[in-house]
Amino acid sequence: MAGEPSNEALQRTLDAPALLADVIGALLSGEELYARLAAGSKERERVWWRLNELWARTEPLALLTRLDEQEVPAEREALADRLRAEALLELGRSDEAGAILERSQARVGPAWDLLRARLAFARRRPSEALAALDALLAEKPEPELQATALSFRMRYRALAGNPPGVAEDRRALSLLLGAHGANLSEFVIDVYGSYAQLPERSQVVRHKIALVVAETKGQLTDGINEEQAALGPLPLHVHALFVKLRADPQRLADLATRLAGAEYLAGDRAGAFATLYYADQIAARLLGAGAVPVREAFDELCRILGAERAAIEADLRERGDQFLRARPKA
Repeated sequence: MAGEPSNEALQRTLDAPALLADVIGALLSGEELYARLAAGSKERERVWWRLNELWARTEPLALLTRLDEQEVPAEREALADRLRAEALLELGRSDEAGAILERSQARVGPAWDLLRARLAFARRRPSEALAALDALLAEKPEPELQATALSFRMRYRALAGNPPGVAEDRRALSLLLGAHGANLSEFVIDVYGSYAQLPERSQVVRHKIALVVAETKGQLTDGINEEQAALGPLPLHVHALFVKLRADPQRLADLATRLAGAEYLAGDRAGAFATLYYADQIAARLLGAGAVPVREAFDELCRILGAERAAIEADLRERGDQFLRARPKA
C-alpha cells in the first residue's frame, strides 16, 4: 500500500536508540516489521529479541511469560537471562533477579554492570550501587544504556540527599535526550529533576500524579453500570478492572500494580492499599495462577507500609462491616 514505511525504514527506527520513555516508535516499528517477516527467518528472530529488550522496560510481567513460553536458543541464553533479571527488577522482585545475577557472575559488560548496580541498591547498599554506576558511566556506554544508567544514578543521588549530583545528572541527561529527540523522556526527567533538587515542590508533583490517577480511574470505570455506593469499600476502579480485564490476568495485574504505585506516590497510601487489598482478594477467587503477581505486589506494599498497614486494614474492615449492616435484609 502506498505510503507504508519500507522494511528498511522500520528496521532503522527499531535499531535507533530508544531512550527511557521514548520507546513507542521503536515498539510499533518492531511489531509491524515482525509481522511482515517470514516465520523462522534470522531477520525475524533478531527483531523478536530487540522487541524483548524494549518489553523488559515497558511490559516486564508479559515479557517473563513470553520468555517462559519460548524455546530460547543456546546463543540467546545470556540475553534471555539478562532480560529476565531486568524485568524482575522492574517488578520489584529483587530476590529472583539476584538469583539470576549470582549464577551469571562470569557474564560481563555494561548491561550486566547496570543490573548489578540496581540489585545493590535494592539490597540497601547505596554506596556500592553509586560506585558501580560511576564506573559504568566513566566508560561512556552506548546512548540507550547511558541514559538508563544516568536516570538511576540521578534517582539514587536524590534519595541520598545529593542535590548537586542530581543537577549534574539532570544536565547530562538533558543533553543526551535532546541529541536523540527523546522529548517525552526529557519532560519526565525535567519534572523529576526539579522535584529532586527542590523537595519543597513535592506537593506540586504529588498533585500532578493525583491528576493522572484520577484520569486513569475515570477511563477504567467508564461504561461500568455500578455506582460506588453499591459496592461499599470495594473501590469502583478495582471492580472495573475485573469486569474489563479478567480475561487478561497479566494486564490486569500490571495495571493494578501501576495504579496502586501511582496512588502511593500521590500520597494516598490508604488508596494504594485498598486497590491491592481488594484486587488480591478478588484475584485469589477468580484468576487462579494469574493471581500470583497481584499477591506479590500486595505483599511488597504491606512490607513498605510496615506498622501503618494495620490501621488502614482495620479501617477497611470496619467500613465493610458498616456497609453490610446497612444493607436491607432479605
